[in-house]
Amino acid sequence: MARTTSPTTDRDSPPQRDTMRYWLLRKLRELQDANDLNQKDVAFYAGVDAGQISRFINQGTWPRALDQIVAAYALLSGIEDPRDIWIEAAENFRRHGTIPSADDAGLTPPALAARRALEAAQRHRRPYTGESRGKPTSSRRKRAAG
Repeated sequence: MARTTSPTTDRDSPPQRDTMRYWLLRKLRELQDANDLNQKDVAFYAGVDAGQISRFINQGTWPRALDQIVAAYALLSGIEDPRDIWIEAAENFRRHGTIPSADDAGLTPPALAARRALEAAQRHRRPYTGESRGKPTSSRRKRAAG
């Protein structure tokens, strides 16, 4: 039986300039170059495998321990608050990126089908009719009314 590979998701594809991931990676690479940081040291302080740092920085693969990784970059770069890295990346994303949208482009067929099913279910949901309006709905209100 032939072995099949899973399709590449947006999470594992190289980041595009119009994504937050791109601007965060760019900032971390700047810190790495400016402070001559070693990925093994970052991995040690973040408590993750060095391969995870490498895949994140070189390929843009989103890691599970992202907050710890950013905190390690901050610590090794002499940045007091790791949120400053996020803020600078977000400001660059806002300034230079494009407005994100939740359109159908890029969704896999199962994700697109799930999204359309959810939208259909939301359209068919019955609106609130107000049948309990004016009636006591809690025990306290029932005692006060009665």
